[in-house]
Amino acid sequence: MRLVLDDPATHLAFGQGANRRARPNTLLARVLLEDWLFGPDRADDATVGEAARALTGWFVIRNRLRFIDREFDLRPKTLWGQTGPWNRDDLARLATRRPETRLRLARALYRTFVAEEPDPPAEWLAPLAERLGPEGRLPDALDLIFRSRLFLSPQAIGRRVKSPVELAIGLVRALGGLIPTEPLAGDLGRLGQNLAAPPTPRGWPAGTDWITNQIWPLRRELIEALLAPDGRYKGRLDPARRLANGEPAAPRDADQLFALLAPAPGPMPPRLKEVPLPDLVRRLVRDPVHQLA
Repeated sequence: MRLVLDDPATHLAFGQGANRRARPNTLLARVLLEDWLFGPDRADDATVGEAARALTGWFVIRNRLRFIDREFDLRPKTLWGQTGPWNRDDLARLATRRPETRLRLARALYRTFVAEEPDPPAEWLAPLAERLGPEGRLPDALDLIFRSRLFLSPQAIGRRVKSPVELAIGLVRALGGLIPTEPLAGDLGRLGQNLAAPPTPRGWPAGTDWITNQIWPLRRELIEALLAPDGRYKGRLDPARRLANGEPAAPRDADQLFALLAPAPGPMPPRLKEVPLPDLVRRLVRDPVHQLA
């Protein structure tokens, strides 16, 4: 959270870059507490007001974040039963240690790595939130998820629609290639994920919102363009060309390709073992199931 609050873009997006003592920026405080930490409608107006006062004194001047002492509200502030001359760093520390924050983060991790729907059961969410602890220990929480039986169960496999970034970058990384980023940014924007302009403070939509009658053909076209021997990606991900050139990062055998591109873990069906590698890549990624994670 400190890194987010250190970014001038955060302040420009939610307060015109000037957080004065006489006019605390309640919009930034509400976004911080409700959109990024606790969840919608989880912070009352009094808490938002006190948090806004803790954030005073910060200005963006010539695209750089600066703290101006005289504009900081030195008066005591009461946050979650604790009173003191809290500043920005105190706010970040107190807010991230709240149980509401741990539950929200645990739910987000579950929906990212297990399944978007249905909501995670309380008996699964509670130990995950506990593993995060007051300090938000992400490695410990991820270890719990990845070592659980649930992570590789039918309840978790293929239950989440890949975002455009996941779809494209996942294919690029699986095939070990390097592609031009400018056309990729344009393609991702047409699919609804312009990385420089999230539509809301919470980021982008998820789930079936990524697949509509208008977007579905564009997702398929992006996959074809990435694998094409020429065009805007200059054939740099074309499986036949990369194998023919002997590129070291190119997958070498069918089992490796299947493990990288198949939607679910498991052995490769025997009928695919004799398919030439370039054709196998296209067959796997053209399968609608490849759109799921």
